[in-house]
Amino acid sequence: MIRSEPQRALVVHAASWMGAARLPRVLARAGAHVTVIAPKESLILRSRYVREALPVTNPGDVRAVAEAAAAHCAATAAVTRSCSRRTILF
Repeated sequence: MIRSEPQRALVVHAASWMGAARLPRVLARAGAHVTVIAPKESLILRSRYVREALPVTNPGDVRAVAEAAAAHCAATAAVTRSCSRRTILF
């Protein structure tokens, strides 16, 4: 049997939405390695299913959040896939 690397999920969360804290659990149960970029006080970063937490100090600074996401993807050699606007807003 050939074992492959687990799928990686990068969740970028800037809103103050408590329901988003459930997302890492769903992704982890599906077999994903979950990384989250979110404000440091966000509940989603406290999920035990988050394998890598990348807190940001100013989530309103879109450039800083985008740079953190780009740096993470470059460091993990992640493949970027396009997604819908609705996914981005989630």
